[in-house]
Amino acid sequence: MISGTAGINGNVFLVGRPSDYDEWQSQGNPGWSWENIHEYFVKATRDESTETEPKGSLVVNNYLRPEKFYTLRNILENATEEVEMGYESKSLGFKHDILGTVDRGRRMSTGKTYLGKVARHRNNLHVAKNAVVRKILFNGKQKAAGVEVLLGNNKVLRIQARKEIILSAGTFNSPQILMHSGIGPCGNLRQFKIPCIRNLAVGQNLQDHGMMSMTYRFTKNIPNLAQGDSVENTFQYLIYQNGSLASNPNLVGFINSQASQNLQNKSDVMIVSGIDQPTRESNVFEFLQFREELVEKFLELAENQTTLQLQGLLIKPKSRGYIKLKYPEFGKGPEIHNNYASVEEDRQTLLRYVRFVRSLEKTEVFHHFGLEYIRVPLPECDVHEFDSDDYWYCYIRYFMISAWHAAGTCKMGPSSDPSAVVDSELKVHGVKGLRVIDASIMPNITSGNTNGPTIMIAEKGAQMILDDLARD
Repeated sequence: MISGTAGINGNVFLVGRPSDYDEWQSQGNPGWSWENIHEYFVKATRDESTETEPKGSLVVNNYLRPEKFYTLRNILENATEEVEMGYESKSLGFKHDILGTVDRGRRMSTGKTYLGKVARHRNNLHVAKNAVVRKILFNGKQKAAGVEVLLGNNKVLRIQARKEIILSAGTFNSPQILMHSGIGPCGNLRQFKIPCIRNLAVGQNLQDHGMMSMTYRFTKNIPNLAQGDSVENTFQYLIYQNGSLASNPNLVGFINSQASQNLQNKSDVMIVSGIDQPTRESNVFEFLQFREELVEKFLELAENQTTLQLQGLLIKPKSRGYIKLKYPEFGKGPEIHNNYASVEEDRQTLLRYVRFVRSLEKTEVFHHFGLEYIRVPLPECDVHEFDSDDYWYCYIRYFMISAWHAAGTCKMGPSSDPSAVVDSELKVHGVKGLRVIDASIMPNITSGNTNGPTIMIAEKGAQMILDDLARD
């Protein structure tokens, strides 16, 4: 779709920690420290449009909040405060007002803002719908010369480039296009008889915060939830752009899972929470794409009940996955190995997250609402004593899933780094006329949702293109 995942994401605009970007620079990427990149976050969110010179600037606002959000906030803030009472190290806690790419309940994607603002004023901008880039074309001097495009389902176009080609197809499709074009691990390419133009670690370094679900049911003092699809709420949204349909009910927080041990004063788990009523028509387990039998078991226990959903995300995961080609033809999709929590340190952090959540059960506010943990039967895990470390390590294997924050598969780094695909100017190593500008270039994932950092990368990449044009 136009604007890619910005058209379907959760709209959260977080910038991460300054140390995220200082880390990028320390890995051999000059110009990517927090001091260098901060201006591009500012540029992205400051509207500089005029009637005569429209500029594509992002629209960000605080979310509108429904009544149940404040109930949720009070429960988790009070419970966390009670648990951490007396700790020397504290969690950062829950954020009341996070920014989102929204405006009065409407999604403000990069398509609506950047493209939408300039579409009628830029004669050199052409958007081809129902067109899929199959591969990049190179001349004999290892210079990107054009792209091969499948238009509709039957027409193939070969479009020549005068300057350079910018690849912004995302963490899964950018490496896939590169590999089908002959740039990637030569061993994998030769399997499919693709001539290897440049042997690079394309598809490696796959990262995702991942998230692990824990669910509680309210058994007393049950919050009254407004029906989101009622006639009244639909009227409020269509006429006034407010009400529950224009609101975001989820609460975001950052906890220090090691606070009880006073080991560090730094958040290592992000919690996304919400109060819901799962039904067969609107089921969070199905939305999260768990296996069908787990979805059914969950519904048996939670259908039409008021639940508290807690999703724990690893802020700085250590595990790395990879993607590789699975078929010689483009369009069938790559083979994806996420390797969630494959590193012991990640499993230990998730176990501490579980222990933190379980400690909330002992608080006054959880007792007030009679919050009970919903234990989904898992035969493979139920052989272990419930609540033992072995039980939860098994649970992690089944319930650690994607947070839709994939990054890193065209890693930015110096030519001396064998795992790097692009340099600090986002140019693909060893070939000319080709850059990658999307979340795939992140050496390490940022400490929060990747929506904002990806837009920053695009802003900085655009400036690099302009700087190069000015030098020519």
